[in-house]
Amino acid sequence: MAMAMDQDKDDIVRRVIRLLASQPNNVIGFADLHANFKSLIEKRQFESLLRNYADQFELFKDGQLFVRLDIKVKVCEMHCSNQICPGNISVCKGLHICKRYILYGNCTHNPCIVGHDLTTSHNMEVLSQLLLDQLPMPLVEDLLKRPIQICEFYNRAGGCRNDEAGKPCPFLHLCKNNIIQGCKRKNCQRSHFIHMSTVRNVLEKHGISMGRIPKENLAEFRKIMQANDGNFSRRDGPIPEPMVERVRQATSDMVSETAANNILNKKICIYHLKSRCAYFERCFNYHCELLYQWFYRFDDSANWETVEPQENMRMELHYSDPAYVEYKLFIGAMLVQLKFKTMKGEGGGKQLTFHRVSTETSAILDSHPLATSWQWFWMAENGDWNKYGDDADGYRSTISGQDLEQAYISNPDGQLKFSTQGHEYILDFAKMVQCNLKFKTEREVSRRPKFVSKDELERRKKQPKIQKPAGSATSGFVPVAPPHWNLRPTDELLNHCELVPLDKRNPRMNTEYNRIEKMFFETMPNTVAIVSIDRVENGDLWHNYVSKKDKLKKRNKGVDVEERQLFFGTSNDTVEAIYRQGFDFRLNGTASGARYGKGSYFATTAKYSHPYTDRQKETMGMFVSKVLVGDYTKGDKSYIRPPHKDPLDLSSPLYDSCVDSVTDPKIFVIFELGQVYPEYLIKYKSDELLNHCKLVPFEEENATLKKVLEVENIGIMRKRLEAQNKQLTGENSRLEDDNSKMKELHQRQEETIKKLTDENLRTKQLEKYCFLYYWLHSDCHVSLETPARTYISIHPPDTKGFHSHQPNVVQSLDEDIKRLGNPTEIMPLVGLNVNEIDEWYKTIDVHFEQWTDDYRMLETALVKGSDDFKNYLAKHKPSIPNKMCPLYIYSAAWEHTLTNCDSSRWHND
Repeated sequence: MAMAMDQDKDDIVRRVIRLLASQPNNVIGFADLHANFKSLIEKRQFESLLRNYADQFELFKDGQLFVRLDIKVKVCEMHCSNQICPGNISVCKGLHICKRYILYGNCTHNPCIVGHDLTTSHNMEVLSQLLLDQLPMPLVEDLLKRPIQICEFYNRAGGCRNDEAGKPCPFLHLCKNNIIQGCKRKNCQRSHFIHMSTVRNVLEKHGISMGRIPKENLAEFRKIMQANDGNFSRRDGPIPEPMVERVRQATSDMVSETAANNILNKKICIYHLKSRCAYFERCFNYHCELLYQWFYRFDDSANWETVEPQENMRMELHYSDPAYVEYKLFIGAMLVQLKFKTMKGEGGGKQLTFHRVSTETSAILDSHPLATSWQWFWMAENGDWNKYGDDADGYRSTISGQDLEQAYISNPDGQLKFSTQGHEYILDFAKMVQCNLKFKTEREVSRRPKFVSKDELERRKKQPKIQKPAGSATSGFVPVAPPHWNLRPTDELLNHCELVPLDKRNPRMNTEYNRIEKMFFETMPNTVAIVSIDRVENGDLWHNYVSKKDKLKKRNKGVDVEERQLFFGTSNDTVEAIYRQGFDFRLNGTASGARYGKGSYFATTAKYSHPYTDRQKETMGMFVSKVLVGDYTKGDKSYIRPPHKDPLDLSSPLYDSCVDSVTDPKIFVIFELGQVYPEYLIKYKSDELLNHCKLVPFEEENATLKKVLEVENIGIMRKRLEAQNKQLTGENSRLEDDNSKMKELHQRQEETIKKLTDENLRTKQLEKYCFLYYWLHSDCHVSLETPARTYISIHPPDTKGFHSHQPNVVQSLDEDIKRLGNPTEIMPLVGLNVNEIDEWYKTIDVHFEQWTDDYRMLETALVKGSDDFKNYLAKHKPSIPNKMCPLYIYSAAWEHTLTNCDSSRWHND
């Protein structure tokens, strides 16, 4: 089966690149890869083809043959050094882009004069030569990057394969724990020394200077690695085993049983992304670290499982482009082919279902930086996808993608009529097709999210201001805070969230307080007492509310829709979550049985909402909320949104809310977050004893009834006293616990003081010692330092890095470290007469020749400190001394130290 043209080869290579780019570590077994192309090319020809494209692929054996996507790209050095490059592809085949940005992702210049744009004409020609020009640019950047990575295999028991093969490893051979958080192992077998030549070479290749002292280098390097989440090497990562030998493994990312039942109704919690979700574990929404998360489950299983992080981003990148209708990924060892349109996958003889969860659409959270932006496309006759709102074939649609999204969210099963300058159309959301009403031709329609990378998400989290999308349905409308809010001019509306207590005695607040108090007591008995009324000032929720109000007004031809103040009773443990995040319709309203629809229930009277508060608690909470009730109709328990105003016309608008009675509504059911704003929080309490006494008929003349009342009141008082006694018992128990904790804290403080005292003693003891510094990695050098900072270090002539024809005297440890790096060993010398060494050193000429032709000056100093050192030096000195190797001094020093101190003292010192 021969291939006819080079173009056919390039097409196959492009498909192979796309497939490998979607795999973990960009690696796949050759047999598994060829299975996707066996109808196009024979196995032997396929292998030969891949080997001929050495700039794209690496073939290697590890039990079997594997293929790795390994893009070999050059960056133009002339362009990076600000020189003028000819720029002709026949002359320069390197990218004209910042090297630090594209390869290592650590360019600090803003703006960068070298440039970060891959889409220039020259760069697109280079990418075309590599067959990468048809891939999305974010994916190309990801494939080209070479971030600093710690070698994963070096940190495992088996070790790095490159070490075994005698090859230089492109990744860092350092202890991962030490770099990321500080290693706590006493005898760690991994390197902690970032100044090793192999590590230095990798770091300098990534543009990290090693000129600082070691502690500064380690701190800077630790900051970089923590910012990159402590990257491990992925290109040298785990290699997949053959499919026939592997089975699907259970994953730790399996979604809980409760979540599995509701995963289809979930959104990603925006407040968790901002690290301030107040619902915590009760939050119905999904908590993760991106704006999107893909799930899958096998059709013979009820458990949903998450797609692993890197694969999750690749899937999202492909899904954001309507040109991609299918996607291939590995789940365990099984290659699965997913069809985006049906969200169904197949692989290994099994059927799978996929589901995507994301943050709320920007059509609801209008212009919120963490909302998901959806784009709408229609397919032209030539197969290209055109975005709604763009000019196409001389016609411009009268409707934008934002308008479509708003209509779709309001009714995903409905229809929408719109026009261009020449034609009338109807778009069916259920079928995802648009039909020309005159010619009856149909076009396929696609709704895809705008891709957001990890970096873009972090930028959006820091974005304080409201950004209005161009061409949105509410373009030009920017909500402002109410004038009576406690908001300074410099405060950002979206970041403002505060409970403001209303003070009845304050002239500026008493009118506001009295109005809410009056509403509350219109239906509540006077046995209830208000504890406090707080105004809710939440810029995030207010922005959503007034944006929704503006949209409904435009839909209603410029007339404001009906707005009411309604009551909402809730349990005390959800009060904070509501005023911070609004009403979660899937948690609230369930107590009423969802009789009028699956939404949140609001009442016209406080009396109706009272039973849904924590009546068993001393203080209860109730919200007074602004609600856009709009046009309403009778609700039904089957409704998940309001019905169409015209049941026979799917393109007719929906009602805005549902009620219990159209003629005299007491209950309103709201299905959309933006239609409600929790305006006030009322906290109140009820005197149950007073309630009880007022309900009992009492006649002073009737002695029998009086006695019954007395007995009942005594019973009530007894219950109260028992409850108070129980509360006091609990308080006593807590006081005892606090006393125990204080004793424990006092004991820990005493231990800390003792430890600090011992540490101070050890420090003073160490001040009596000399220190011997030993460099094993730099031509075996040794030096001596006394407590008075006398430093003896002689480098004989011809020593590497020093003068070749005269002795070299170094008089400080810092100078030696600057030339040689950190010492390999630091040894305290016990039992030396340090005063003798210091006095002797003052009397000599350190540049005198007899001291500097070898290490005799250091030997003399040690013998001055202790006569016994002469014997140790003679014992360890070789018969033919090597002036360049002072190893015998190091050995003699060890024997002297071990001989002159007992083991217990050595341990303590």
